[in-house]
Amino acid sequence: MENIRIQDLPKKQRPYERFYYQGADSLSDQELLAIILGNGSRGQSALDLASAILNRFGSKRGIPDLREVSIEELTDLSGIGKSKAIKIKASLEIGKRAHRVLNEAKIRLNRPDLVYDHMGPKLEDLDHEELHLIFLDQRKCFIRDLKLSTGSSTGMTLSAKDIFREAIRANAQSIILVHNHPSGDPNPSVEDLDSTMRFAEIGKMIGIALVDHIIIGKGSYVSLFSNPEYSKLFK
Repeated sequence: MENIRIQDLPKKQRPYERFYYQGADSLSDQELLAIILGNGSRGQSALDLASAILNRFGSKRGIPDLREVSIEELTDLSGIGKSKAIKIKASLEIGKRAHRVLNEAKIRLNRPDLVYDHMGPKLEDLDHEELHLIFLDQRKCFIRDLKLSTGSSTGMTLSAKDIFREAIRANAQSIILVHNHPSGDPNPSVEDLDSTMRFAEIGKMIGIALVDHIIIGKGSYVSLFSNPEYSKLFK
């Protein structure tokens, strides 16, 4: 298809029409990329440009290789301006986010170590506190993660109204509070314990159980529910 203008192809062979009538699986990487580009440039069709991009940057895996290519590198190619480069990167980001959501939706977070594996990389090296709320369905499967608030290195103010409003919106059956201690020490403060007890009580009244509050330090964590000293806060 190289050096052939899209408008010169029989209508049923054009990428747009084939996508519509035969589905995305029927198209090659070059054709999908041509659709994203939309049009070519002087002397080059969208298919020509797509072929040039893949020949230069996608020699190993095709389109997935483009995730590592910068906008500046793309615009070095003749016929690829900033607008086309941004369209390519935006489409790749959409695919990345969709893949992440689908994978996260399969995660079952029914043990504190699984929660730590999921959240630790995001929180343990921060120099400020962040409070995250994990929404779970009735099987304790991940629905989504919401960063509820960001605070200083000395603490945060937790709002029950904010927490349960978002849980209801997500149709969550239960929630897990997760926050980090920038000091590196995951042991709970008096404020952490008070907040846990308060939100557990409100959750019982609303019907959305707080099943754990996990505090992440540097390479370690504390699960308040799993700790006999603190588990009574949830009863």
